[in-house]
Amino acid sequence: MSSGDYEQAYEIFSGLEYKDSALLAQEARYQMALACMDGEDYSSAAEIFLSLGDYSDSADKYSQARYMLANDYLRAGDYGAAAALFSALGSYSDSKTKYDEARYALAGSYMKNGDYAGAAELYSALGNYSDSRSKYLEARYLLAKQYLTSGAYSLASDIFLALGMYSDSSAWYNESRYQLGVNYLNGGDYSKAYTVFSQLGPYKDSAQKALSTKCATIWNGGWVWYSANTDGSTSTTGVTRSIDVIKKTINNFSGGQSAQITDVSEKNITYSMAAGTTYTITLTSTNRATVSNGSRIIFILKKS
Repeated sequence: MSSGDYEQAYEIFSGLEYKDSALLAQEARYQMALACMDGEDYSSAAEIFLSLGDYSDSADKYSQARYMLANDYLRAGDYGAAAALFSALGSYSDSKTKYDEARYALAGSYMKNGDYAGAAELYSALGNYSDSRSKYLEARYLLAKQYLTSGAYSLASDIFLALGMYSDSSAWYNESRYQLGVNYLNGGDYSKAYTVFSQLGPYKDSAQKALSTKCATIWNGGWVWYSANTDGSTSTTGVTRSIDVIKKTINNFSGGQSAQITDVSEKNITYSMAAGTTYTITLTSTNRATVSNGSRIIFILKKS
C-alpha cells in the first residue's frame, strides 16, 4: 500500500467508534510513516512518528527518520540544517561524529563565501577534529586581512598580533598599525597617532611621523601673540593665530596672510613670511613661547 492508502485508512478508522478503531487508526498512521521512509520522505515520516508518541517503536523510528533526513541535508550541502539535526540527535548512532562533519563542512562553506569570522568560530569549536586547528588560524588570518582592507585597522592589528609567527602576520601587524596611525593623523588625533608611530620604530616613515605628530601635540592650536616692546613691556591685547605644524602654516597675519613653517622641532619653529623674512618661535614652557627676528624678541606667545 502507498502512504496515500494508509492515510485514507487512518481517516476511516479515526472516524469510527468501534472498540479497536483507535488502535487501527494508529497502525494506519504507523504504516503511513513507514511508507514515507521507503519513499525517502524522511521529514514527513519523522512528523508522523512524533505524533504517534509511544506507539510501537515510533520513538526509535522518529530518531531514525531524523537521522536519515540529516544525512540528506549533509549530502545536499545544507550543512547548517544537518548540523542542527545531528546535534539534536545526541548519541543516536554516529550522530556526534556526523555533527562534527557537518560543522566542518559548514565552516568550509563560510570560508568560500568570505565569512571568515563565522568559519573561525566553527573551527575553534571543532577543536582537534581533522585539521580544524590550522584552518582556524587560516580563517583568523584572512579575517584580519579583511578588516585591514575595510579600514578596521585596530581589529586587524589585534588579530595579527595574536597570530604571532603564523605566516607573515608580524609584517601585516606593522602595516595595520601604520595605517591606524595614518588614520589618527588624518583625523587630527595627534596624540594617538604619536603613540602608534613611536611604537613602530623604523617601519616605513614612522619615525618621521612620530616626530611630526609629537610636535603637533605641543604646537598645534591657537596662540595669542602679544607684541614685545624694546623696553621689555608687552602689549595688553594680543592677536590669536593658529599654528599647524602638520600643514606647516601659521594664519591670521595682517592682510590675511599666512606664514610658511620651514622647520619644526619640539622646542622650536622656524617660519617665513612672503617677503622672505625668517623668524624663530622658541618654546619656554608648556604654554608659553617667544618669537625672535634674529635680533630680538618681538612677540610673547601664550597658548589659548
